[in-house]
This record gives sequence, C-alpha cells and structure tokens, in this order.
Amino acid sequence: MKLFKVFDCKFRQHKKEYFLQSLITVGIVSVVLLFLDLLADGIVVASIGASSTIAFGNPHDKTASPRYLIGGYTFGVISGAVCAGLVFLIHELLPGVNSDTIMALLGAFSVGLTMFLMVITNTEHPPASALALGLTLDGFCPTAASVAIIGISSISLIQRLLKKHLVDLY
Repeated sequence: MKLFKVFDCKFRQHKKEYFLQSLITVGIVSVVLLFLDLLADGIVVASIGASSTIAFGNPHDKTASPRYLIGGYTFGVISGAVCAGLVFLIHELLPGVNSDTIMALLGAFSVGLTMFLMVITNTEHPPASALALGLTLDGFCPTAASVAIIGISSISLIQRLLKKHLVDLY
C-alpha cells in the first residue's frame, strides 16, 4: 500500500511535456529577467515568475488566457498606483502618522482592491495582487509598472504561439 504518491499520475504519460514546458518556462523567465530585472523591483519579477508557472503549467486553463494574465496585471498596476498615491498623500497631509501602519493597511487594501476589480471583470489572476502589493510597498514606479505589463504581455504572446503544443501539467 502506498502512503502517498510522489509523482503526478500524468507524469508517466507526459514526461517529455513536463520537462519541455518547465524548460520553456525557465527560458522565457530568463529572458524576461535579463531584460526586465534591470528596470523592475523584486516583487514585479516575482509576480512574473508566478504568472509564467500558470501560463506554461496549465496553458489551456481559462486563467492562463491573455484576458486573465494581462487583465489581472492591468488591475494590479491600477491598484498599486492608487494605493501608493494614497500612501504619499497621507504622509504629506499627516506627517506624524506611523508610516509602518499606513503601509501595512494600504498594502492590504491594494490586494483587496485588485481582487475586487479582477472578480467583477472576470480577469482573476492571483499574481496580480502581489504586483499591486509590491507597487504599493515599494512606491509606485511607472517603469516597474511598464515592465510588468510588457513582461506579462510577452509571456502571454509566447504562450499563445506555443499553446497547441503544450499540455496542462496540473
């Protein structure tokens, strides 16, 4: 009797695809990181990595479609910009307020706002909430926001071009 399965039951049938799609993800994330890491904060890069896992690990799932990838990131950028702006505004208007508390509250709000915008528009993509959080906590940077949108658009395009050759790994 097996206590637990170590490998996914589909792995035996699709070994080639498991390795190939993982290597595609490594290659694409490497290219994105080489070009974008110089311009973006760590959280933007981390969200790109998580999104790549979704795009290439489960490419036929609706959440891996451009609507969800790009739509989610768009709302992550919007939420991050709004909340970072609020952080700045509160610091300017109320300089005596504890900045750690403001950052924590508005960081949490950026995640909730992103989630709200994604669910009402049917563009749910969880890494976009991490993007919003990073843009809020690190301070909104138009370059980082642009990098995120360019990165996710590139991943989405490559995934769409390769989609007919990819299998859902999970």
